[in-house]
Amino acid sequence: MDQRKITEYIIAASKESEELDYKVCQFIESGWQPYGDLQVNGEWLYQPLVKYEESDTT
Repeated sequence: MDQRKITEYIIAASKESEELDYKVCQFIESGWQPYGDLQVNGEWLYQPLVKYEESDTT
């Protein structure tokens, strides 16, 4: 289990899987990480993403 502190949380959403894939990839490139499972509610697909506290490795 990841012990780092979550500092930001968002949910990417779309009705199209390809569009959600694109959005999630863009968020990953910006430092976000998927968090938990993909959720489906009716026609909508949701993927939670988080950013973690920077670790001090110096």
